[in-house]
Amino acid sequence: MAQSIDTALLNFPDDVGHDAQVLRDCAAQVNALHRSLAVIEFDVSGNILTANKNFLALMGYEERDVIGEHHRVFVSAEEANTVAYREFWARLARGEFFSAEYKRYGKGEKEVWIQASYNPICDDDGKPYKVVKFATDITQQKLRDADYRGQIAAVHKSMAVIEFDLQGNILAANENFLEAMGYDEREVVGKHHSIFVAQDHANSLEYRDFWDRLARGEYQAAEFKRMGKGEKEVWIQASYNPIFGIDGAPYKVVKYATDITKQKFAVNRIAATAKQFTHAAVRLNESSKDLNRRAEVSGERTGEVMTTATQVNMSLQCVASGAEEMSASIQDIARSASNAARVATEAVTKARATDECIARLGQSSKEISQVVKVITSVSQQTNLLALNATIEAARAGDAGKGFAVVAGEVKELARETARATQDIANRIDAIQKDTRSAVDAIRDITDIIDQISDLQTTIAAAVEEQTATTSEIVREVNEAAIGTARIDDSVSELRTGAEHTIMATSSALETATTLGQLASDLGDLVSVFSH
Repeated sequence: MAQSIDTALLNFPDDVGHDAQVLRDCAAQVNALHRSLAVIEFDVSGNILTANKNFLALMGYEERDVIGEHHRVFVSAEEANTVAYREFWARLARGEFFSAEYKRYGKGEKEVWIQASYNPICDDDGKPYKVVKFATDITQQKLRDADYRGQIAAVHKSMAVIEFDLQGNILAANENFLEAMGYDEREVVGKHHSIFVAQDHANSLEYRDFWDRLARGEYQAAEFKRMGKGEKEVWIQASYNPIFGIDGAPYKVVKYATDITKQKFAVNRIAATAKQFTHAAVRLNESSKDLNRRAEVSGERTGEVMTTATQVNMSLQCVASGAEEMSASIQDIARSASNAARVATEAVTKARATDECIARLGQSSKEISQVVKVITSVSQQTNLLALNATIEAARAGDAGKGFAVVAGEVKELARETARATQDIANRIDAIQKDTRSAVDAIRDITDIIDQISDLQTTIAAAVEEQTATTSEIVREVNEAAIGTARIDDSVSELRTGAEHTIMATSSALETATTLGQLASDLGDLVSVFSH
């Protein structure tokens, strides 16, 4: 069994003729197979008859480790105990051919993948008597395929995948893509990619050029705005990948996409917020400048207030001194008013006494008037008597001349008395008129003096009240002076605070400028990120 059939055929004698040459050719081909393939022979029960170096190297065994062993040494115990495995060897024993990829185990449980064919070899009667397996090691290819399949599966799990022909017709779409766009598979397969874009874009030269470039094998990747079911706006980060055939020509396009709708909306909100932030920073900058200016003005005003407060303090002190002097003056006025009231009272008393005197004078004038009336009456009677005497003297003639002279003299005297009496009466009337006028004037004076007395009393009360008020003013002014001193201290603190405010507003201004720059940078970053 150590010598394989190919070596025996190569040493076949030349005199056998044409058939020998055919056999030699077959042997050469078998040798070529042994050089390039892993070859092992089994009996129809699965026991190992021979194994070439390629097979032994592939499985990691020496020839003595496998000859005489059953094929099950190359499979797992679980598979070896299955009905399918037993049926596999039964079918080979019946002459059935098998070719496939198989997972086998080499020495030390090393996993080996082979592309193999199990070939039953029949005798002249057509009955299988052994099985020859030709195998190729595809372990690395299988691992690569598994890796590729794993990667593709991972891609399908994490990404939206859709396939198109070169004209843009949809061939297949995975669940992620369908879910992102809101469609079922039957709604998209066979439709054109244009169902995912706005109608005006689908009709544009740019869109047609996009698919022309993909048909030429040009790769496309970017952020795309797409329209899902019901005109739902969907943003994707996608790559359109032309797939090339064995001839190197593209035959389909596979798109791998990630749904970035939320991120895009978030970026748009961030961009809008960044703009608002920029505007707010500008406003803060302007407000800080205005506040700085106001703080400077406040500082200047505070200085002015300090000066004014000092002047007010000095003025209040002057007012306090003046109020004290005014209080003293008011007290003097009060004393003077009191004295004036006293003098007015005495004047009223004297005026009343004068009024009484004048009243008595009026009474005396009346009495004199009565006397004058008596005198006048006497004068009239004397004049009448003189007239009678003249008449009687005339009757007496010469004897009565002397009596007539006397009668004439008496008559003249009576006339003089009458004139004097009339004059006295006139004068007494004038005196009575003047007396009545004096009485009325004195009464008016008395009333005025009474009013003056009342006013003096009122003035005295007002002055007394004013004195109390002035004392209160003096006290309040003194307290105000103390308050202005405190104001002066407070204004000093305010000025210090204003200086600190100026410093703070300067800092705020710098901060606002920094915020503005940061907002601008944020807007730039968002702009870069969104593109």
